[in-house]
Amino acid sequence: MTDFVLAASKRANVGKGVARELRRRGRVPAVLYGPGREPAALSVELRRLQDVFAKVGYTHLLNLEITEGQDGEAAGEIVSNVVIKEVQRDPISGDILHVDFYQVPMDRPVQFTVPIVLTGVEARENDGGIIQHDLREIDIECRPDMLPDHITVDVSHLKAGDVVTVADITPPAGVRILNSPDEAVVSIVLPQVTEEAETEEQEATEPELVGKKKAEEEA
Repeated sequence: MTDFVLAASKRANVGKGVARELRRRGRVPAVLYGPGREPAALSVELRRLQDVFAKVGYTHLLNLEITEGQDGEAAGEIVSNVVIKEVQRDPISGDILHVDFYQVPMDRPVQFTVPIVLTGVEARENDGGIIQHDLREIDIECRPDMLPDHITVDVSHLKAGDVVTVADITPPAGVRILNSPDEAVVSIVLPQVTEEAETEEQEATEPELVGKKKAEEEA
């Protein structure tokens, strides 16, 4: 049972004009769909959506409390086992334009995307290597009741030059990883001296060599 509840209102009309009016009033147009149910056009309060999305992301289940009317004046239904499937944003401002909700079937595997969390960073040997987090999210398939918050990768034992790929990850019970096994997750790389740094070092050394050569010629 989820602790997250988001209020939503049914909307009878759709279209760009309706969407603009909703956003003007601080609401976001939305749609709810899932196996065995007709898609429902909804709207949610922007600030509440931002608050809930910051906590649940794309992985945690939530309940939608759907009410009737423009701003939810009449009681409606509670739709459980819902995930935020997609959030559409303005490419320039970053404002949320639309949100898709998906009611998850609890009796079958479903695809999710969860974050990868690194552990043992402070415990890793100081060998000059830099931790490069190549893959920050991973696609998995599992039943919703077995959905992990994240996938953990321990880097405490890694040394410079080591690479952890998807094939090296052991997923939790009931979870199947969908990414390519060869995809790099974490790399321990050594810092490289850039051409600019080499040039600066050479310029700093050249005056000393020129001065030494001139002194030898005068002698």
